[in-house]
Amino acid sequence: MSQILLLIENQENHRFLSKWLVKNYEIISPNSNDDLWHSPPSFDLCILDPKSLIQLFTWISTTKQAEEPVFLPFLLVIAQVDVGTLNQRLSENVDDLIIAPIEPIELQMRVKILLRARTISLAHKVANEDIQKLNEFKSDLISMAFREFRQPLTSISASAQILKLYNSQLPLNQQQELFDSIKGSVIEIKQILDEIILSNQVEFSLKKFHPTPLDLASFCCDIAREVKFITDSER
Repeated sequence: MSQILLLIENQENHRFLSKWLVKNYEIISPNSNDDLWHSPPSFDLCILDPKSLIQLFTWISTTKQAEEPVFLPFLLVIAQVDVGTLNQRLSENVDDLIIAPIEPIELQMRVKILLRARTISLAHKVANEDIQKLNEFKSDLISMAFREFRQPLTSISASAQILKLYNSQLPLNQQQELFDSIKGSVIEIKQILDEIILSNQVEFSLKKFHPTPLDLASFCCDIAREVKFITDSER
């Protein structure tokens, strides 16, 4: 439930606002403005009058800045005769205003619009944080890949260099060992790539998980047959 902070000096306006808003929102009414400085409440929208706007101008500015880039709306309740006295400096902290006497339907619509804007702003912040985490993850992934690839690539390079320079001088069994070393390093690189792709899919849900029943005995037999086929083909 969204929380609305009421900073209204006029008791009649305060009762009216509380009556119409308490049905759908949690209403916060501090005992004094000093409470806001010492123990500021958490809220999603502040409805205030011109007197509170003047007295709490610095607090409002500080509170809005602390929430950035999230939008924290302030709705000003003002009498028609006082609209002309609202100067540019004071209006910088106001996101919308409503003229007293207040119509319930107008109040509800303005509150909904401001709270919807805050919700969208919060969603954008979460999305930006997810993008930042994604970029950090990709950076870590690249760094890990370079570290993991270094050893098998070095082994491939060394074995290939030996075969190039001393192929005719090496016994067949040593040549085969070098070929096996290259093949093993290639397999190792493939495994690293598979692990990176899998971790990327799991981390960011790029691949949806759809569990299905598995015949474990049949699954293990299939793997055993594949391993035997690969082993026999290499002999």
